[in-house]
Amino acid sequence: MPTTYVGFSAYYQWKEPYPTNEQAKVISYAERYRDFVVKELIPWVEKQYRVLPEKRIVAGSSFGAGVSLYLAFSHPDVFWGVGAFSFGNYKSDDVNRGIRRVPQVQPYLSDHLPLTKKPKIYLDCGGRGIDVIFVEAARRLHQDLLQKGWKEGTNYLYIEDLSADHNEVAWAKRFEGFALFFLGR
Repeated sequence: MPTTYVGFSAYYQWKEPYPTNEQAKVISYAERYRDFVVKELIPWVEKQYRVLPEKRIVAGSSFGAGVSLYLAFSHPDVFWGVGAFSFGNYKSDDVNRGIRRVPQVQPYLSDHLPLTKKPKIYLDCGGRGIDVIFVEAARRLHQDLLQKGWKEGTNYLYIEDLSADHNEVAWAKRFEGFALFFLGR
């Protein structure tokens, strides 16, 4: 199946000083990012290329995984699938203490796990580097999805590689499984 890939950095300006109202800034950032993707980027891509909107997937790694889940859960009508590589910010006090900008996505995800079995979800995590902390949170999300009725291997796939680190090399190794889950052979 031919695939159109649109990649761009959602890099948050980490060098800026922390704002006084950090939570409001991160939520605002996530909402602005969501609005940009849904209202500007997707319409632009669809004007430029022939695409199948009913097979649209959003994916990201680390913080981008959380934002991708946020996008897909808040717009299941727009996204058929979501990939979350090394996502570990779900019901996790350890992560909340250690990383100051990610936690604000967590309450939304905890409260908005889709009940419709849409979007199709790929979730993974390693077990080295910061993923030592993230893997427990990924397991909690995995269990919550199963309890909500998601069927592993059908509309949901969880991969755990405890030998993998939290970096692009590890995510690239797991990308094939992600692609096969959504696109088949």
